[in-house]
Amino acid sequence: MSIGTVPIALSPSALPGPRSAFSWEGHVPPLRRFTEDEYQRMIRDGIVKDGSSEELLDGWVVQKNQRGAEKFTPRRWTVAEYHRLIKIGVLLESERVELLEGWIVHHVLRNTPHDTALGKTEEALRNVLPKAWRPRTQMAITTSASEPEPDIAVVNGGLDDYLESHPMAKGIGFVVEVSDSSLGVDRGTKAVVYARAAIEIYWIVNIPVRQIEVYSKPSQLDGVEGLRYSAKQIYREADFVPVVLLGQEVSSIPVANLLPRS
Repeated sequence: MSIGTVPIALSPSALPGPRSAFSWEGHVPPLRRFTEDEYQRMIRDGIVKDGSSEELLDGWVVQKNQRGAEKFTPRRWTVAEYHRLIKIGVLLESERVELLEGWIVHHVLRNTPHDTALGKTEEALRNVLPKAWRPRTQMAITTSASEPEPDIAVVNGGLDDYLESHPMAKGIGFVVEVSDSSLGVDRGTKAVVYARAAIEIYWIVNIPVRQIEVYSKPSQLDGVEGLRYSAKQIYREADFVPVVLLGQEVSSIPVANLLPRS
């Protein structure tokens, strides 16, 4: 097993709590593991208490009483602890990780079709968004338990408005993930994170199927903890996808203009 910044996937069965609380739908982003030096820095900074019931086991911070168990649960991190790990240099700002519902995970690797679709989508949105709105590309947003970095977040306000903190749900019109190899994660993990944050609209630019999936109406569903998107609309390559902000359609974009050339 590799330690540190090498991505390692954890079995969904090892995750804590009711599965309904955070559905991975069989697709688990690779969790970030920690070295002994990084763990000692956490202790020195007080993020992990020395002599507590936690320990470093195979690169994960876990409860000591889980040693010898067939499965163990890595520690979940708060947004404040995540920021602290960045500040003390355990997590580097250049490192491609994000916080999803308490889990520090590696980004799925990008390919050239992904980057092409991302560039085309960002350009198309810039051409149609009202003056008060702008697309932020692969920059963090903050929720109560997560700090994801969507491919695009359409946010309200100017660049200096987010000098002190990342955008939160109230300032976000919608988010976009461009999906090729990451489709399972984007439909599962990311959809849960964005719905639980009450972000009104979530696009998936689905490269393999050549369509845009639009999820909306975060709602409390029976038997499920937290909000989930209750509506889904598919826009095929010959369709126009509506750009909706604050409940109003401000424009529409040909789906074909957002996809890589076939």
